[in-house]
Amino acid sequence: MLVFATYATGLQRYMLIMPTAVFEGFTLAVALSIGLGQIPAGFGLAAPHHAHFLPNLLESLGRLPEAKAASALVFVPEALGMYLLLRRMPRVPWMAVVPLASLPLGWLGEANPLWGLPTLRSRYGTLSPQLFQPPSLAVLSALPPDQLPSLAIAACSVAAVAVLETLISAKIAAARAGNHFDEAQETHGLGIAHAACALAGAMPPTGVFVRTSLNLSLGAVHRSAQLMQALLVGLVTLLAMPLFQNMPLPTIAAVLAVAAARMCPLAFLHDAYRHARPELYICLLTAALAVSVDMILGLLVGTVVALLRNAALTSQAPLLVQHAVLPKSEHQVGGTL
Repeated sequence: MLVFATYATGLQRYMLIMPTAVFEGFTLAVALSIGLGQIPAGFGLAAPHHAHFLPNLLESLGRLPEAKAASALVFVPEALGMYLLLRRMPRVPWMAVVPLASLPLGWLGEANPLWGLPTLRSRYGTLSPQLFQPPSLAVLSALPPDQLPSLAIAACSVAAVAVLETLISAKIAAARAGNHFDEAQETHGLGIAHAACALAGAMPPTGVFVRTSLNLSLGAVHRSAQLMQALLVGLVTLLAMPLFQNMPLPTIAAVLAVAAARMCPLAFLHDAYRHARPELYICLLTAALAVSVDMILGLLVGTVVALLRNAALTSQAPLLVQHAVLPKSEHQVGGTL
């Protein structure tokens, strides 16, 4: 309902009024969150469960001496190998080839517990395909009335993040691919997707930076790519779930870490460092707040700082002098001034 309300009021067109430095800072924050968030799975550590990303990261870094050798020996070579292969041969879908080639490692881990390589099955149990789960509103009746405002605030946050992430992902993809996108159409489609997932008992979806970045690197920029991905995910879920639940968790972590590394706006950071240091500082401020505190707060603070800086620069600009239009005469050569 909130996403459809955003679409109906046209609010989405104002959500993208952000300077480029803020967009790139948000992208950097997402890349850091995804990439550094793979440390537990990549090194076989227990996943921390703090409410915010920074405490989780600090706990993961503190546990690195406890890293499992089997996980590290899979995660580090695969991550480095995929990153280098994608730079040398970007048109080859290495992010699909490497995980498929890693399935035998998962089977060995299942057959030999001493190998100690965690898989999807060992972490989450046997996975069974279930595309539809009837939604239940029992949680609303079981929730105390004094907690309903908190539920509404949480729903607003989820809707705002979903719209922002989808639009920002689409804008960055459109800029890098040289295409144009319709904010209203993206928001309308997101609302339909939220409704469908809610009726199926699934989590709310958004436009995803990792998949968008991978699509761009492979040249899959047509809208049919999304439909093909949805069909393939459905087929894998229904027909090949027993096969993929043997996927090693370090392999999945390597895929996400490489995708996050390729998301980092290195070109923007380099250009801003050489030619526009204030833009670099705004980008880093946005990323730091988004990673350490909250994504929305990082966007808001970065936008306010950038707009204040632009206002200060505008106030220092010289005033435009409007010249009067003089009538033509025989003494004028160029007509009006």
